[in-house]
This record gives sequence, C-alpha cells and structure tokens, in this order.
Amino acid sequence: MDVLYNYLTTPVFVSENQFDEEQILGELGCPRDFKKQLPKMAEFFSYYGKRMRKSLRQISGKKGNGVWAPSCLDQ
Repeated sequence: MDVLYNYLTTPVFVSENQFDEEQILGELGCPRDFKKQLPKMAEFFSYYGKRMRKSLRQISGKKGNGVWAPSCLDQ
C-alpha cells in the first residue's frame, strides 16, 4: 500500500485489522501459541501496531478517504 497509494487519485476506504492474524502468524512466522509467550512477544506486538497505525495514517489523513482498523487479535 505504501507504494501504490501515492498514485491513486480516487478516494479509498481501507479495512485492515491493526494486528492482522494472517500477517503476524502466517507471513511473519510468529508462533501460533503466542498467548503463552505474551511477555516475550509484547514488544513485537507494540512495534507492529505502531507501524500499522503509521501506515494507515497516510490514508486517513487525505480528504475523502476512510479507514476502519479494529485492534484485536483473536485466533
């Protein structure tokens, strides 16, 4: 989205979970039993959430655009 968004001229509405299970557990390879390791994983989840919100801010900051970004991770 970071690259493509710069070339869009029509308004967009993005629906993206701030803690996307598929990205975190699938693509990034975090262990599926992450709940047992939460103290160890807390720093990573904090970093991931901050980066996701920063990425989404570029969209919500432009007139006519919208973002829906719930912030829960459930498996």
